[in-house]
Amino acid sequence: MAPHSFHIHGLNWHFEPSLEASGFRSTQGMGISEHYEFLFNLPSTRANADYLYAPTSDENGIQYGNWGLLRGYKTKQDGLVR
Repeated sequence: MAPHSFHIHGLNWHFEPSLEASGFRSTQGMGISEHYEFLFNLPSTRANADYLYAPTSDENGIQYGNWGLLRGYKTKQDGLVR
């Protein structure tokens, strides 16, 4: 009834991971009972980097905390699975 757009600011991924020529995107539309698995690599940076993700970017979703941060570390972190 109310579709959402999942977005990661600053990252792109292949639309179809098994097809190199599928093109890149940073936003994926989704509706009720849809399932997606995102495969992407964080770009190399000189320092740790944070990326904002939001499964919905409407006013209510943001206001109610329907967002988060994905952190990419420059070096391997003990206690975190790669």
